Amino acid sequence: MPKSESWPDYSLIIPRFTLDTIILEGALKSGAKFGGGVHVTNVAPEGDGVLVTGDLDGRSFSVRGRLVLVATGANHKLLQQMGLLKRPPGMALAARAYYENLSGLTDTFHFRFDGVPLPGYGWLFPTSASSANVGVMLWPGRGTQLNTRAAVEPFTQSPNLRPLLAGARRVSPIKGYPIRIDFATAPTFGERVLLAGEAAGLVNPLTGEGIDFALESGHLAAEHLSAMFESGDLSPERLAGYDRLLRRRYQRLFVFCHRLRKLFLNRPFLNRLVTAADRHDDLKLLLRDILLQQQEDFVDVSPATILKASLALVRAP
Repeated sequence: MPKSESWPDYSLIIPRFTLDTIILEGALKSGAKFGGGVHVTNVAPEGDGVLVTGDLDGRSFSVRGRLVLVATGANHKLLQQMGLLKRPPGMALAARAYYENLSGLTDTFHFRFDGVPLPGYGWLFPTSASSANVGVMLWPGRGTQLNTRAAVEPFTQSPNLRPLLAGARRVSPIKGYPIRIDFATAPTFGERVLLAGEAAGLVNPLTGEGIDFALESGHLAAEHLSAMFESGDLSPERLAGYDRLLRRRYQRLFVFCHRLRKLFLNRPFLNRLVTAADRHDDLKLLLRDILLQQQEDFVDVSPATILKASLALVRAP
């Protein structure tokens, strides 16, 4: 990636389990308590607090608290049980598998649109000199079938990936994951409850990226809860203040990306856009800023304006 004051010009690829372990260990060192193996079935207000119920090793489980922060990812059943969601939200799908014995790998990420139904894209992330994480991101609509195997295998056979994977073997199942991208219209709080990360629909509707939103919203929620506890005011009005924080930070970005996806991700225009980006640095930097969510650079500009500017560059010699 080009160098910038906002981010380094390199990335680090680690398994999700490793990242989760690092975060968990950091929380434990800060005094948090962890209870694994609990399946939570409901969160409900009770008196001046909230009651969490579920199952633990086949036995009933319950715990009381003053407030609850829900970060259950794309699993919407608990939120429906709590009455926060009236119906299942719209979903995208991510699917990936790990491969070994690849040839010709470098330390470069691959993001490609060929071999994947649009709107959508595929990726190849090297995990060593001869192994990689290969996957796709799909969005519903335009006849797209959200089927993991049917999505990943054609991508691995696309002309640009086939030479890399010719002698490779898949060493993991193809796993699919639903992705919530509905923050722009999603609830973020309830009675004695705050939602963070994907539970609040915080996944970029253009790129499918969500880990940074999860970490940032968790940080915002912690700061907001700390201020509430310090003041002793746990009212619905103070809980609604968390929603206002999130809307100020992310709402324009999410609305923008929803609209931009509809404008940009069609095959004829996309082919011309990528070709033009190879010739015009301004367009290349604009696309980079969009994909890296540098919202201060573009969310105040309408997608139609960006489309017109892009078309001008696409048509330029």
